[in-house]
Amino acid sequence: MSFGRETEVRKLRLLSIAAHYGLVEALDSGSAWKQVMALVRRIPTDSLPCPIKYTTRHIKMIEDAGEKQKRSCAEIFLEEWGCSGRKRPTLADLLNLLKEAELYKAADYVAIKLLKESRPSRPSFGPAAEVLVPLELLNRKCVVPTAPPAPNPAAQFEKVYSGDLPEDEPAKVPENIPMVCVRTGEKKDFVESIKIEQQQATVPIEQIYNSRKTPQHILYDKLRAVTNDFDCNPVGENNGRLLGKGAFGTVHLAIEDNVLTAVKRLNVEVIDIDRLFQNELEALLRLEHPNLLRMVAYSNDGPEKCLVYEYMSQGNLEERLSCKGRWSIPLTYSLRLKIALGVSVGLQHLHEHQDPPLVHRDVKSANILLDKDLIPKLGDFGLVRLGDSSYGDASVMLTSTVFGTSVYMAPEAMRGEVTVKIDVFSIGVVLLELLTGLSPYDADGDGLDLVTYIMEVCDVEAQPIDSLLDGKAGNWKSEQGTDLSKPLLDLALECLEDKDKRPVMSDVVQKLRTIIDL
Repeated sequence: MSFGRETEVRKLRLLSIAAHYGLVEALDSGSAWKQVMALVRRIPTDSLPCPIKYTTRHIKMIEDAGEKQKRSCAEIFLEEWGCSGRKRPTLADLLNLLKEAELYKAADYVAIKLLKESRPSRPSFGPAAEVLVPLELLNRKCVVPTAPPAPNPAAQFEKVYSGDLPEDEPAKVPENIPMVCVRTGEKKDFVESIKIEQQQATVPIEQIYNSRKTPQHILYDKLRAVTNDFDCNPVGENNGRLLGKGAFGTVHLAIEDNVLTAVKRLNVEVIDIDRLFQNELEALLRLEHPNLLRMVAYSNDGPEKCLVYEYMSQGNLEERLSCKGRWSIPLTYSLRLKIALGVSVGLQHLHEHQDPPLVHRDVKSANILLDKDLIPKLGDFGLVRLGDSSYGDASVMLTSTVFGTSVYMAPEAMRGEVTVKIDVFSIGVVLLELLTGLSPYDADGDGLDLVTYIMEVCDVEAQPIDSLLDGKAGNWKSEQGTDLSKPLLDLALECLEDKDKRPVMSDVVQKLRTIIDL
């Protein structure tokens, strides 16, 4: 059976089960459905010319439904999209999205198998460009060399470790281990190596904390002692030491001789946790800025790897905006503006410190920590990657693994793109939190994320901005009586634009300075 370009996607299953499941299989391959879903747009409006229809929250909902129902996520997506909107999506719409996402295997299926059209043309250059092989090479007989026999791992192990050392002499880790860059796989020079000494004497935390030199190794047993065996009772309850916990581990308060530090103990069950440890360690060794969290020590001689940071006594921004528990006193609008500027300056340094730039990939209010003077510091560098600056024509860096927190993730981040613009999107979400005081995960009390709530439920053009503001912050007026909330909301929405329309962090910093000076 053949179909027309105007055949609605929702009717495909009724017309041909085979065609429907062929399409589902093509979209399931490599989770192509996610890339298509991230490109689907709503009907244009004056305020939003091409608004994105689905957020990362919707993608997560489909993944959860697929796991619960034991069904294909691509099939669930086609059902949802196919029945949405006044004008139902057609096979032509689907084909256009597949070509836009450069998913040519699925595009070939729609064009050739379903529409009986010619194969969609490929770009002339780039990852999706065709590789043409001369005919004579195809006709040439190829001799495949016989692979040498695989070495026996057990024999190699015995060769290295059996009888090479005296029985009474313990094996020692080499004093200097070359640090392998987790992004490129290249070995660093000896000078850049991290010195790891498992037999070194324990250094007092106070001495480490007051030192501005390279963070030192500290014994795991020492960290156990100063955190009360990594006590998991929350700080403030039963002399507890737990400051927070997340997907990658827990953070505990360490106390020694009245010196306070925060110890992040990484969860050994997390996939690739060694890479995340090395990633954060490497990033923090090269970065120093007043608005980036300082690491003072690390430990890798115990069952869990640990990182030791300066203690931030005023908690994180997410906690402070919630005004719950010990953080009942709200942050004023002037403090919120200073926090927005501080974290933006730190992120600008991260982006501009080197070329190619470093991309944080997990900017969120929970990772913005406040010291005793309420100076913000951006933390949690485990997901930092080299990326494309997006200032020029450099190609976009891609990753096959999508990490981060979905509410804060730009649409292109779900497709594996790594550019500085994904951090800008996240800052836009943080600015909305500062303005509204609403939870980024549940803005309306019914599970709707903050970006969707602002973009789809609230008419930001017609609705008075006062109805969106967090009343606990004050009146958002400068000393001259100028409204500061509207330009801040405009900046937040600008950060949430499509990638090409988003500003870079230097522009965000400049606009924040202008708002503060009004």
